[in-house]
Amino acid sequence: MGSEKKKCPFCAEEIQEDAIKCKHCGELFDNDKIGVDETLENVDKKTSGFKILCIALGVALVFGLGFNYVSNKLDKIEIEILRNL
Repeated sequence: MGSEKKKCPFCAEEIQEDAIKCKHCGELFDNDKIGVDETLENVDKKTSGFKILCIALGVALVFGLGFNYVSNKLDKIEIEILRNL
């Protein structure tokens, strides 16, 4: 076994160079397929897509609630106008 160390791409703790699972955070990674930098890039890509989805859903929710609020207000105004006729 080599005594070389590297940082875990998930928790940044020092681990053995050939480790496949971090002893600190328990995350698994495959040193043969991807490097530490590529692992971090993949995590960033996945989280950025999730963030975009959450923002889009939030915007849609705000517009939907706003439209519903305005629509209800207009209905109340219309009813009040019809009552005054």
